[in-house]
Amino acid sequence: MRSRLQALLRALGALMLVSALAGVFAFSLLAPAGEASPASKPTPPATRGLVVAPNRTAFVRPQLAAARAQAAAGDVVINEVVTDPQTDWSSNNFSGVPGGGAVSAADEFVELYIKTAGLDLTGWSIALNDGSPSSGDLTSAGAFQVSRYVGAGSFQATAAGAYLVLGNPRGSSSMSNNLVIVLSDNHGTVINQAQLGNGGAPSGSASSPDDEAVARVPNGINTGDDGTDFVQQAATPGTANTPGLPPPGPTATATASATATATGPTPTPTRTPTLGPTPTLPSPAAGTVLLNEFLPRPGPGQQEFIELINRSAQVVDLGGWQLDDAPGGSKPFVLAPGTVIGPGGLLAFSHDMTGVALNDAGDTARLLLPDGSVADAWSYKPAPKAGTSWARIPDGGDWNPRGIPSPGQPNQAEPGPAEPGDTAIGDFRAWPDGAWVSVSGYVSVPPGLFSSRTIHIQDATGGVTVYLGRDDWPPLAVGQPIRLRLGTLRHRGGDLQLYLRNGWHIQAGAADVPVLLAPWAAATGQIGETMEGALVTVTGRVTALEADAFWLDDGSGAARVFFAAGTGLARPDLHTGETWQVSGVVVENTSASSAAPAYRLQPRFAADLARLVAGEAQPYTPGTAAAAGEIPEPTATAEQ
Repeated sequence: MRSRLQALLRALGALMLVSALAGVFAFSLLAPAGEASPASKPTPPATRGLVVAPNRTAFVRPQLAAARAQAAAGDVVINEVVTDPQTDWSSNNFSGVPGGGAVSAADEFVELYIKTAGLDLTGWSIALNDGSPSSGDLTSAGAFQVSRYVGAGSFQATAAGAYLVLGNPRGSSSMSNNLVIVLSDNHGTVINQAQLGNGGAPSGSASSPDDEAVARVPNGINTGDDGTDFVQQAATPGTANTPGLPPPGPTATATASATATATGPTPTPTRTPTLGPTPTLPSPAAGTVLLNEFLPRPGPGQQEFIELINRSAQVVDLGGWQLDDAPGGSKPFVLAPGTVIGPGGLLAFSHDMTGVALNDAGDTARLLLPDGSVADAWSYKPAPKAGTSWARIPDGGDWNPRGIPSPGQPNQAEPGPAEPGDTAIGDFRAWPDGAWVSVSGYVSVPPGLFSSRTIHIQDATGGVTVYLGRDDWPPLAVGQPIRLRLGTLRHRGGDLQLYLRNGWHIQAGAADVPVLLAPWAAATGQIGETMEGALVTVTGRVTALEADAFWLDDGSGAARVFFAAGTGLARPDLHTGETWQVSGVVVENTSASSAAPAYRLQPRFAADLARLVAGEAQPYTPGTAAAAGEIPEPTATAEQ
């Protein structure tokens, strides 16, 4: 009996051992890549997903690693730069301890100061824009031959307060004393940039180890003004910048005749930095670089930002361009020379970097050319809900107020009700009042011409009056493409109008390129319901005169040409029997005293009128209207 019991206990013990080993093996299959197996790297069970408790061994599912922080502008700054070394840093691998060898271009370095934890620097890049521009990633196989991470954390999971020292520019890419350094993340978003010389930080030219480095003082300061943030001081690779720091130690005088040491080849002679011209990149064509996203009302843990997109197929330099809000608001932020954006690329600029503040109650985000003119702008009133951005969906497309903030990454919108597609003007003209309409067309009458609240638009099927209830119209030009979403139809004075409640319904940008909008040719007798809202041209004989109008007839029926006060045009000093050509928009103005519809052709500009003499058009030159006593009495021709 005892032997059987012992055998049973041995079997149970073996079963428990097999179960425990099986659990370890199963967990090893699920262990993250790169970790050693239990056999090669003994690890306490608790860290391997096994919890040991009295009388049991249980398998616990490993927790997923925390998501990496998304980098934003200013999370890492270019903290210290040496372009004219006076100290041998390379022989000690830029450890911060000077060597005793000859000084050469190999001792140049850029120090990055990391201000945000949890960043993965894989795929980040640094560009050195001078007479011989170069770029590469932040590893020792990138733009520099040495990459030293100094401090807590790691290259793939940074800690705030750590440094990354990049030393010995690769190949012949030694840095000039005047240059622009641009640091970008793996999405191409500019995280930080610094300009040495040319009105920015001090030039990198040095006279001794005491002024060898151009460094941010206090350490890591980033106001956006390189001239204020940077000073010249002794180099401190991998440690905090301290003004007036004495030289770190004796350094051998640079010489071209230095002999080889046992640790490496003969150092290269000291180089005299040569300044070359800044490479010239093409200026963006109109409408190729636009605002792409901005966050006016940040949520918890967010900050305002403005993002740009390059819709061209070329790398372009945005140096001198400006980011701003509405006129009279924040001080414009001027992009430094060498701020480049690749084809299809995105650049995001945080509020900490630009100082541009967008108001919650309503404002305008603006991208300005170097001369201060508007390249693109978007107005809103009020801002979307907290944590929601205005974003072009898809990138470079139409504006959407439900963007999920994504600086430097493709835009996405929060789920929401689908909007109806655009309807042709010729189709919805027959719809009842109150119908919802979205439409795309071209501006035929800009705001303020006929009325401060109205414009006219036209597509291939017709035209319509558009009335804006609140806010102001953005700047619009004749022929400019425009999209109006979710307006409602109504009639005023018999005239069909598309009513927009506020500026949210308007999609038009300052960078939109106007088209040549040619009026339709029409007979005078067609100036009626079928042409209402359209931009047309008629030619006929003058048959009657009024103080602010005259009548034309080409034999198909008379049409009234009316001069709206807002245009500033007076009725020309003309006479019955003359032949005139007139372009304008057909407007209905039915009075309350008569149920009969009254249509008129309203010119917009002086160029819309010309007198025909012997078949030749003589452009109209604005002047005063004929004196009242010279105006013949109107004929009995009724309005059509």
